[in-house]
Amino acid sequence: MQNLHSSEVVDEMDKARQELQKWMQERVRNVEDIKKKHQNATAKYTGEVASLHQQMKSAESTEKSVRQELADEERELKRLQQMIKKLRDKENLLPQELEQRKREVEKQHQKLVTQDRQLAERQREHAQSLQALAQDVNRYRERLGLELQRVGINHMRFIFVYIDPNHPMRQFSFDLHLDSSDRYHVEECKPPVDGLAAMVEALNGNGGDLTKFVVAIRNKFKASVLRSK
Repeated sequence: MQNLHSSEVVDEMDKARQELQKWMQERVRNVEDIKKKHQNATAKYTGEVASLHQQMKSAESTEKSVRQELADEERELKRLQQMIKKLRDKENLLPQELEQRKREVEKQHQKLVTQDRQLAERQREHAQSLQALAQDVNRYRERLGLELQRVGINHMRFIFVYIDPNHPMRQFSFDLHLDSSDRYHVEECKPPVDGLAAMVEALNGNGGDLTKFVVAIRNKFKASVLRSK
């Protein structure tokens, strides 16, 4: 009878061990899924940043080429100016020759004026291109004003910048934890925001959207900055 009881205990323990292993495997899969999503998101943003860097390198190469062309044209401009000076120094030449030289000088002068205007236009267009690129870079950085840090298993820290216009690099953050029941908890929020408990409850409800939750927290941070002014 005792052996039968012991056998039942062993069976129960084996069953419990199998259930525990199954539960642990499910949690590991959940963690791996979250990790994979995070890696995919990181790879996406890394690719976009690499593309932007490539555009900037291309712009720098174009700028270098334009600068070289401008330098060459400036040297040509100086050469022509020296030629004009020499021609003007020979105004005591024969009238016919002098008239011919004057026509050449005027022609060269008009050419210089045209080149000057073209150089100024190219410089203006290049400056506008660089300014537009800089604006694109700034907008891109604003769109990536969120950093994710893993601070534990199923535990992520969301760090925002570019919220306080007076202190763009000031950090606003909150820690989000996913428990064994797949429910979210905000364990720390700096600075605190109003209505956080209700927002977390809505996140855990049917149709909860983590992306919308993160955007809502960011808007709360922005609102707190405006109120403090």
